[in-house]
Amino acid sequence: MAAGFGAEAGQALLESVVTFGLLIALSVAIINFGFIFRTLISVTNAANVGAMVASTSTTAANNLTAISGAALAESDLWHCVNPAVSRALQTDGDGNPSVSVTVSCAVVDLIAFPGVPSEVNIARTVVRRIMP
Repeated sequence: MAAGFGAEAGQALLESVVTFGLLIALSVAIINFGFIFRTLISVTNAANVGAMVASTSTTAANNLTAISGAALAESDLWHCVNPAVSRALQTDGDGNPSVSVTVSCAVVDLIAFPGVPSEVNIARTVVRRIMP
């Protein structure tokens, strides 16, 4: 009877180790996804703010330093490596001048898993008409 009890205890221990290991891995994956999603929302907001600043006038649309400064000021607690801001002047379908602002960065995972990319590139572009 004692031998059977030891085998059952060993099996329960093994099942617990496997279950807790998978639970921890799943928890870390959910937290990583949360950080990446939060950064995605922040990058989208930064592109929106940069486009809003650029759309105030043609002079503002040509000032990449001001656009970058406004966009990157929105970067509170990003998990980005080398965020970049770019802009392009264009005309919309009605012939009105518009500006396109793109914010991009690479998000590094909190914990690297083998076989899973440790870096995710995020880029968001916002297009706005330039006010006359």
